[in-house]
Amino acid sequence: MNKKYIFVIFIIFLVLLISAIFIFMPKGNESVIAIETEGKVSIMKIKVANEEKERIKGLMFVKSLSKYEGMFFIFDKQEVIKMWMKNTFLPLDMVFFDEKGLVVNIKENATPMSLDVISSVNPALFVLELEAKKVLKYGINEKSRILYVKY
Repeated sequence: MNKKYIFVIFIIFLVLLISAIFIFMPKGNESVIAIETEGKVSIMKIKVANEEKERIKGLMFVKSLSKYEGMFFIFDKQEVIKMWMKNTFLPLDMVFFDEKGLVVNIKENATPMSLDVISSVNPALFVLELEAKKVLKYGINEKSRILYVKY
């Protein structure tokens, strides 16, 4: 392929991504995340937990994620992150990301109410918690990366 063709394809991809972000642009205090996996971009409405008290509570006591796809945790520094499902009624998928937005590891279908520790296998800075089976629905895997977060 010649360079012009690749450049045109890249510009088209960029325009489509920006258009999709504006279509799903959050209103008020809603937030949005865009995750790219092997050329496919998934955009989800999320809640953001970037303060310690929000990270501690997480999705505890939540019985439905009807308005949001999940919760995005932003930690103060990159380190091995440890989570659990205490007082969490919904089965969840957890995606751990490093400071570059690349997937560190994924825990699918975490057991509700479990006190088992779920850790990142390597240092991470972000965790995306989604209702169970959403990782499969969006095709999120070890090649996925965060493209954009608006909060």
